[in-house]
Amino acid sequence: MNSFLVEKFPFGHTLNSSVLYNQEKYLLLYEPEKIIRFSWIVEGEAVISAHFHEESSDLLNAKYSSFGGIEHTAVGKEFIGDYLNHLVSWTSENNCKSIVLKLSPPFYNSHDSNVNKSLVQSGFKISFEDVNQYIKVSQLPYKGLIKHNERKRLRKCVENGFEFKELSSDQLNLAYDLIKDTRVRRNFPVSMTFEKLKEMFEVLPQHYFLFGVYDKDTLIAAAVSIRVTDSILYNFYHGDRIAYRSYSPIVMLLEGIYKFCQVKGFSYLDLGTSSVEGELNEGLFNFKKNCGAKSVHKSVFDWVKN
Repeated sequence: MNSFLVEKFPFGHTLNSSVLYNQEKYLLLYEPEKIIRFSWIVEGEAVISAHFHEESSDLLNAKYSSFGGIEHTAVGKEFIGDYLNHLVSWTSENNCKSIVLKLSPPFYNSHDSNVNKSLVQSGFKISFEDVNQYIKVSQLPYKGLIKHNERKRLRKCVENGFEFKELSSDQLNLAYDLIKDTRVRRNFPVSMTFEKLKEMFEVLPQHYFLFGVYDKDTLIAAAVSIRVTDSILYNFYHGDRIAYRSYSPIVMLLEGIYKFCQVKGFSYLDLGTSSVEGELNEGLFNFKKNCGAKSVHKSVFDWVKN
């Protein structure tokens, strides 16, 4: 018998998610007492699921991650419309005023046109679409993906003896300070404290990676990357030392991470969004494009009670 299941944390029903952001070991780190899981059960198996943080009268999907979305199996596709209708009904009956749902970029393959179409049919609307950029990992060398000026900058880094390294978590404090200074300088928000980021490295060591570029003993660029799925590495944070901006060591950093993806068997290097709530940062967009990135749209849907 099919059923719509609503669960609070801790969940009694096991869900096997391929996406880190929807796994219990990740969700446990962010206000688990506020999380609600909505699932569609077929023959005892969850074939559709989504997680939300309950905030006042709102349901917020992926409050602490870049996306969460609706995960479903092949069996679950035919039930998506029914699932969404039950979700909307439950929301209305429990005095919630809105639902915010953050879908993944299309290359994650965690949603498809069935979900988008069903969301519209169930009364959801696109709140905004962000521009998400990524690099498709292949056997091609990184130099073959980037623009002429970036190749010159990469060559300049090599000629000056700069070195890419995979770092240990013991170097996280130094890397974090460098990343934080860069984001403050560019008026970007620093969304995670050092203490919280350190916790992520300690609890999820197989998912969080730290990379750097050194000029002898000086760390001049650093990046935090996350294994979101077995095939996708997400470049979560990066930054560089202002005195080395003319060398653009971020290009060498990205080359090193791309090679890491090649060795570890990742299919995509996700460079994240280059817009905020639909407003494009052209400088950031063009830099990523010149560094070999392609772009897609990442949608945020919402439903508001009449």
